[in-house]
Amino acid sequence: MNERYDLLIVGGGPAGCYTAKVAAEHGLRVLVVEKDREIGLPVRCAEGVGEAGLREFFEPDPRWIANEIEGFSFFAPDGTQVDIANREIGYVLERRIFDREIGRLAAEAGAKIVTRAMAVGMTNDGAARKVTIHHLGKTHRIEAKIVVGADGVESRVGRWAGLRTACSLHDIEAGAQYLLAGLNINPRRCQLWFGHDATPGGYLWVFPKGDGKANVGLGISGEFSKNRSPFDYLDRFVETHFPSASKLGAIAGAVPCSGGLKRFVADGVLLVGDAAHQVNPLSGGGIVNALKAARIAGRIAAEAIAAGDVSRNRLSAYEGEWMDLLGKTHRRYYRLKEGIFGLSDGTLNRTAQSMKKLDYEKRTLARLFRLALFKHPSLLLEIPKLFFALQ
Repeated sequence: MNERYDLLIVGGGPAGCYTAKVAAEHGLRVLVVEKDREIGLPVRCAEGVGEAGLREFFEPDPRWIANEIEGFSFFAPDGTQVDIANREIGYVLERRIFDREIGRLAAEAGAKIVTRAMAVGMTNDGAARKVTIHHLGKTHRIEAKIVVGADGVESRVGRWAGLRTACSLHDIEAGAQYLLAGLNINPRRCQLWFGHDATPGGYLWVFPKGDGKANVGLGISGEFSKNRSPFDYLDRFVETHFPSASKLGAIAGAVPCSGGLKRFVADGVLLVGDAAHQVNPLSGGGIVNALKAARIAGRIAAEAIAAGDVSRNRLSAYEGEWMDLLGKTHRRYYRLKEGIFGLSDGTLNRTAQSMKKLDYEKRTLARLFRLALFKHPSLLLEIPKLFFALQ
């Protein structure tokens, strides 16, 4: 590894590699360091994404699309199933292949990517930051004008820069997921299960991947995972609903559902993706959000370096653009999350039964939330701002 770069990115997921691609296309010398053995591993994701958001960046490619989704079904705690009308096609990705493709595009743009490289510390040296990297038994000191933390929830880079990246137990979703085979389910419809006993402070998903396979997982509030593992909740669900299924894989992880960090920029430092808590706090989805943030971050970094000013004041343009694009929306989603996940099982059951009486075309997400939250007028005011296209 060379010792000097314009941009050093810690983390080789979609946020890190897409930031690298954009920055390299602007002429920066970029290094991406990834602690795992290859880009795309391990997969800690349900792999679902909407078509419209994906098409902002890529033409859907059968190489990394496992399945096409046409709608989803809501399951209340008492088992009532409501098929929801969905106006957008969705995809279940093969994240290992998808992430590698973004890495390839970054490399093609001129970025250098190194795997099995662990960032262990960062110091400031005048106008530059120096990051200590352990790679294959050797220690390297990499100097960069800007360091990007794309290193996940509670980012090390963020902590080294003095940013408050910690997520409360209440706002961290502890997740567990199996890749199951031998399932007899509708391959074009995702399932979402709710209920305090099954998924306290969160929800459970079944995302079909075709050929009788599906990602079956859940996320529960960290408050409920202190004394009981998410896998305990998931195992009970699988034993009840898919007792004959085979487990082809298992993953665990944590998703920051805080609505976003207040600050994710410091002198010579930017955070992107999960490191900046840029996940939709209601759904837990973060792939397209990470790409949108990376597109801004890569450009802002290039502009700051060209101007010879990598101060927090200059880089805060990234914070401003993100807040205008999605940050303020995520704050609204956070308020809805607090309302939805606080509902009793009885309210969820009544909501499902009311929705089931409606014609299919009228079963939208906006209507679902209106029915569920009718006793929360302040939250009802947020729904048109978020779901105007789904009325």
